[in-house]
Amino acid sequence: MKKTKILLALISIFLLQQNSFAQEITLSDEDKGELQIRVKQKIEDFQMHLGTIASKAGVSEASKDAATASALELFIGRGKPYEYTDGYGNRLRHEPVQMQTSNRYRKYPPKPMTQYLKNLRNLTYTKVIIEAAPAVRVDNIFDTPDGKYEAIAYFIQKFCGYRDGRLVYNDIAEKKVKIYVEKEVIPTPSGTDQVIWQVLLGDIYVINTR
Repeated sequence: MKKTKILLALISIFLLQQNSFAQEITLSDEDKGELQIRVKQKIEDFQMHLGTIASKAGVSEASKDAATASALELFIGRGKPYEYTDGYGNRLRHEPVQMQTSNRYRKYPPKPMTQYLKNLRNLTYTKVIIEAAPAVRVDNIFDTPDGKYEAIAYFIQKFCGYRDGRLVYNDIAEKKVKIYVEKEVIPTPSGTDQVIWQVLLGDIYVINTR
């Protein structure tokens, strides 16, 4: 009898924990398509700002400052610590969004996004080109205790560094970025609700570089 009670208690604890963690959700094909578009737009905007920040000619310091601010607006916390809800419903404070960098030989420890953008601005190349492939994959979509969604997106980034018109380094990196999603429902005059996906980017990590 004692063993049975212990077993039932363990099962109850397990079920309670399972219910408290974020559960994977099923979205319609239309929802997934919309989410894919919104994430792709955010990543493209980020790459555009990186190109401005890293530019060595024809871009003013004021434009680089504006691009840095706009890039940070794409991320949860905007480069500062932010709050989130864990699997138990607790509100916790998270460190600022991180960016991991790499080259063809190694991966570097992640650093705060603000530091990454500053380092990018100070690269010693005379010309820098940063591009992302148009293909962006979004998967591992979960709902969270506070009624929002999270996902992981994968994208390809190409980097080229020139000195005096000569290409001295280039690589192609596959990266993953955490995505924070909130589904906003907007009433319309016709009486049909319009759904808009509000998307913010999170930590970015390198999967591989070639």
